[in-house]
Amino acid sequence: MKLTKKKAIELHRELWDWLYYHPTEEKEDWPRWEKNGGDIPRVYADCFLCEYDQQHGGSYCRETCILDWSPSHGCFGSKNDGAFCRWDRARNPNARKRYAKIIRDLPERK
Repeated sequence: MKLTKKKAIELHRELWDWLYYHPTEEKEDWPRWEKNGGDIPRVYADCFLCEYDQQHGGSYCRETCILDWSPSHGCFGSKNDGAFCRWDRARNPNARKRYAKIIRDLPERK
């Protein structure tokens, strides 16, 4: 699946919006993945931002991500303390919703 910047961001927001409303689910549970009967093929790390970066010669994440993860320096952060890591480790649905919203609403990198 070849991604444009606009499509990568659109699908990223759609996935994380779904995760916001389904805080007990994981990224791989998204109904739009082909393996779940949907229309979207698997992408690198189940992340449209990483997939876009890979397709366009980036080193994936951190400095080349198309969204701005400041101040955490990427989805993993500098010490696995970024928003994605916090979402992934959270077991409380309210905490997962909070991090999913942060990730969904990240601004574009300038």
